[in-house]
Amino acid sequence: MKLGATLYVKDSDEAVKLYINAFGLVLGYHLAYDDVAGMKAFGLNIGDDYKPHKGYFHAELLHGGETVFAVSGECEDGWRLESGHNAQLSINLGSEKAVKKAFDVLSDDALHAGELGSPDWNACTVEVTDKYVIWWFLCI
Repeated sequence: MKLGATLYVKDSDEAVKLYINAFGLVLGYHLAYDDVAGMKAFGLNIGDDYKPHKGYFHAELLHGGETVFAVSGECEDGWRLESGHNAQLSINLGSEKAVKKAFDVLSDDALHAGELGSPDWNACTVEVTDKYVIWWFLCI
């Protein structure tokens, strides 16, 4: 089991530069909003009206080859900003059974509970904001 964090910010391209400089990190896996082919390959449903722009959909920052945390500009798309969430804890639980159990437990009185799975990426992922206002990304 490994706990990780994603920081959801505006101006994610500037934030990545800031954190790299502040903590001596390097840019790992990343997907920029202006990489239309990459966004489609990732499985994002972007239409013909999509306007590429600066920033990162997702950018992992590494130290010694290990991800320290990720930065994302996704907060621009709705409930994350409205709910006041700008950080997400992601936890790899190792099995589908463990993800489903954690989701069932955390969903009780949850403020937000997503739907299990992303057929284009990972069939066993889900987001849930628990009753204590902790935003979780559960996965294997």
